[in-house]
Amino acid sequence: MSSKKRINVWGRLDVKLTFYYTTIFLILSIMLCSFFFYRVNRNLLKQIDRILMDGTLEFINTVENDEQDLLSICRAYAKGMSVRKHYPIYFRVLTRDNKVYFESENTHGLAASPFKPKLHPLLEFLKLLGRTHPYRYYTDKFTMRNGTNYTIQMAADIELIKLTLRNLLENILIVIPVLLILSVWWGLFALKKYREIVGNIVRVTNRITSQNLQERLTVPAVSDELQHLMVTINSMIDRLETALQEVKQFTADVSHELRNPLFALKGELEVALSRERSDGEYGEAILESLERTNLLIKMVNDLFLISRFDMKKIDINLIHLNLSEIVRDLYNFFLPMAQEKNLQFSIERCDDMLFRGDKTRMHQLFSNLLDNAIKFTPEQGTVTLSLISLNGSIQFKVRDTGIGIPEDDMPNIFNRFYQSDKSRSGVSRGAGLGLHICKRIVEAHGGDIKVQSNEGNGVTVMVTLPVNE
Repeated sequence: MSSKKRINVWGRLDVKLTFYYTTIFLILSIMLCSFFFYRVNRNLLKQIDRILMDGTLEFINTVENDEQDLLSICRAYAKGMSVRKHYPIYFRVLTRDNKVYFESENTHGLAASPFKPKLHPLLEFLKLLGRTHPYRYYTDKFTMRNGTNYTIQMAADIELIKLTLRNLLENILIVIPVLLILSVWWGLFALKKYREIVGNIVRVTNRITSQNLQERLTVPAVSDELQHLMVTINSMIDRLETALQEVKQFTADVSHELRNPLFALKGELEVALSRERSDGEYGEAILESLERTNLLIKMVNDLFLISRFDMKKIDINLIHLNLSEIVRDLYNFFLPMAQEKNLQFSIERCDDMLFRGDKTRMHQLFSNLLDNAIKFTPEQGTVTLSLISLNGSIQFKVRDTGIGIPEDDMPNIFNRFYQSDKSRSGVSRGAGLGLHICKRIVEAHGGDIKVQSNEGNGVTVMVTLPVNE
C-alpha cells in the first residue's frame, strides 16, 4: 500500500514540476554561488597584491632617495611593518647570489625563490615551512647607488582571506539547502491550486455520461492556460450535448414517422385479408399499400441523403447548367397537378443564364419547393415562379397563396421532421424532410434559402445562389 502511494505521489504533475524547477534552481544557485565565491577570492587576492606591490614600490623609492645605508633602511621599514594587525607583511632582501641580506621577523621559513627576470615582477603562493597556511609574496629587483643589485621579496599571510572564504562557503552551504527546502515547499504550495483545479476537472468529467451532460466545469477567474482549457472542455461538452440531443430527437422522429405509415400499411393489409373480397377490392388495397410503401421508400431515401450530407460524403457533380431550362421543365411537369386543383400556376420571369452546379440536386431543390407550394395551396389559389439574374447572384422565388406559416414556426421550418401544419394527416402530410434537404442542397452550392410570409396569404420561398466563373 505504501509503495503504491509513493508511486502515485511521484507520478503527480505538481511533484514532477516542482522537482524539475527545483533541480534547475539548485543548478543555477550552485553556478551563481561558485561564480560569486571565485570573484570574491580573486578580489581579495587583488587587494593583497596591491598592498604588496605598493609596499615594494615604497621600499625601493626609499632606498633610491634615502642617504642611509641599506641595512638601516631595512630595519626602519621592518619596524614600520611590525605594527600592522591585519594582513601583516613580511619582507627580506636577497643578494645577487640569492643569499639573505636582511629579513623581517618570522620570515626565516619563507622558501627562497630564484630570481626569474622573464617573470619580473613575480606573484606566487608560498607556504611557510612547518606552517599550514599559505603566503602571497611579490618579488622585485632594485639597484643601489653604488651599482649593487638586490632582490626584495615581500609576503603577506593570507590566512585571514582563507578564513573569510571558508566562512563564506559555510554560509553558502547553509543557505542553499534552506533555499532548496523553501523552493520545494513554495512549488508545492503554488501548484496546490492547479492540482485542485485538475482534480475537479477529473471528478466532473468522470460524472459526465450520455444521461448526464448538464455538468460543467467551474471556470476560474484568472486568465491562464487552465481557464482556456476549461472553457474549451465546456464548449466541447456543449457540442456533445447538442449533438446527442439531436441524435435522440432524430431517433424519436424517425421512429414516429416510420411507425405511422407502417401501421397504416399493416392495417390496410389486415383489412384486405379479414374476409374474402373481390378482385377490385384487392387491387384497391394493393394500390393503397403500394402508395404507402412508396412514401416509406421516399422517406428512407431522404434520410439516407441527409446522413450523407451530415457525413460530408455527398457527391456534388458540378457541371454548367441553364437553370431556366430546369425551371421550365418542372413547370410543365407540375402544370397538370396545378390545373387539377384549379390553381393559377405561372412563370413571372425566367432569365437565361449559366450556373455551375449539380443537375440532380438542383432539380430536386426546385421540385421540392414547387411540390410544397402546390400541395399547401388551396383550390383557386395562385403559385408564381421567377428566376432572376442579379449582380453576382441568381435568385429563384416560389410565391403562393397557400395556408402560410405562423411566425412562431418560421425559425424551425428547416429543421428535420418539423411540420408547421400538424393537423394534416395521411400521405399529403409528408415527413417534414423536404425543406431541410433543400437547405442542405443550397448550402452545398454556397447559396442561401429563406422563407417569408406574404402580405396576404401564403409564403414566398427565396433561393439565392452565387454566380460562379
